[in-house]
Amino acid sequence: MGLRQEGGARLDFIYDGNGRVIQMDYGRYKGSDYTPVAVSRYNWSDKGLLLQINTKLTGKQEEHLFSFVPDDRGYVFEPWAFVNRYLLTDTHYELWNVPVLQCMERLPKRIGWVKKVDGQVAEQKSWEFTQTADRFGRLVRRTAENGDWTQYSY
Repeated sequence: MGLRQEGGARLDFIYDGNGRVIQMDYGRYKGSDYTPVAVSRYNWSDKGLLLQINTKLTGKQEEHLFSFVPDDRGYVFEPWAFVNRYLLTDTHYELWNVPVLQCMERLPKRIGWVKKVDGQVAEQKSWEFTQTADRFGRLVRRTAENGDWTQYSY
């Protein structure tokens, strides 16, 4: 399956036998010329929980590694609510895209991110979230550790 954004970005997805994304290839078009930008590989648990994403940038000695701690419970949620509707390749596109979010059994309550350049850690961050569901199990609020929150309605 592939997605192409006006302006030249393209995301191609490869799935395993369980229907989970195991690889995403990201590239850009300039006119009719296609240039690969990055390859992301996905590691899932036997229970269908996303554990890790490893992204290698093409032509650079740069790698991004995401690690996840899944929430204790699953929520009904709309994947499009987590995606920038105007840019397919927004910040951390390897996680915040509809095909990957649709595969997730649970949203992460903690995300760790490490950027390596030439095999050395150049930058690292982490984010923690508290998620709240309504009586139907639908995600209605997501609060980041800094207090920023997003409300969802159905």
